[in-house]
Amino acid sequence: MEPFNFDPEQGFLDTSVYTDPTTGTEARTQLMSLHSQEKTFINQIVTQINLMAQQIVAITGATGDAAAIAQIESDLAAVKVWYFTDTITAPGDGSAVYTDGYKKTYDNALITAATEILVQFPNRDYAGLVAWETRSPGVGETDGHVDLYFSSNPTGLSIRVIMLTGFATAV
Repeated sequence: MEPFNFDPEQGFLDTSVYTDPTTGTEARTQLMSLHSQEKTFINQIVTQINLMAQQIVAITGATGDAAAIAQIESDLAAVKVWYFTDTITAPGDGSAVYTDGYKKTYDNALITAATEILVQFPNRDYAGLVAWETRSPGVGETDGHVDLYFSSNPTGLSIRVIMLTGFATAV
């Protein structure tokens, strides 16, 4: 599993993001922002692990079968969390999801159709809706794709995309 990093990475030490608050509400908002990042990160992992735990229970013969137990341990070790950050430039037409919407595609070898995506705007400067769709690599391609659909123009905004990929034995 990849380590968690705050955004901004220096947390409260980054005075360009965390300026001196002028009100109590602003101070509470700043103090809660890093906790919210942690909560989101942990809840995504918990959701994936709980799903895998449910699937593992259904595996017949897993109790006492050394090979089945080894497979389960291997599958759990295969749960991966990755993320990347970007400043959105040149999003295209995304009207397939939102009328007059925008679309941005990212390519990465780690993305499969089963990858779960969490989108964050660390500066909290986007009030629109976001939807996503993942695709495995197509014929002749090495990278998978995630299409992010925005209900309003995200150009120039900072974004963090967290990808959670896991493997579970089919039952």
